[in-house]
Amino acid sequence: MLILAIGVLTLLAGTSKLGAFVGLNGWLPLKPHIETCRSQKDLAKLFEAKLGFNSLSPQPEEAPMLQTPIFLAHTTDDEIIDVQLGQQARDVLLGLGMKPIWKEEEEGGDLGMLKTGELDGVVAFLQGVVGLLS
Repeated sequence: MLILAIGVLTLLAGTSKLGAFVGLNGWLPLKPHIETCRSQKDLAKLFEAKLGFNSLSPQPEEAPMLQTPIFLAHTTDDEIIDVQLGQQARDVLLGLGMKPIWKEEEEGGDLGMLKTGELDGVVAFLQGVVGLLS
């Protein structure tokens, strides 16, 4: 889904931790470039060069957005966005030090988790995050 693609880029381009991030049946644009980044400063330079973002203030040692709780899920029978693209997005986020929760479901097609009842997984994740914040 394009929403996940835009959302992940926005998350990585940011300088603040979010309450949570949920992505369903998606992919990671700029993957070959992002996976070479090892710090917030690297990400800021990449986004400035590739997307023209120049208002980011890189933080040398800290990257609060990398602490955002993340839930990613993908259906294996998605005919539009292959599950391997979702797995690659997960792996790049892991490489950045993030800890995404990953869920695969066999059925659901391009509507993914919306058709499979896996929204229960999203709800449980969000309830866990809210519980951590209270």
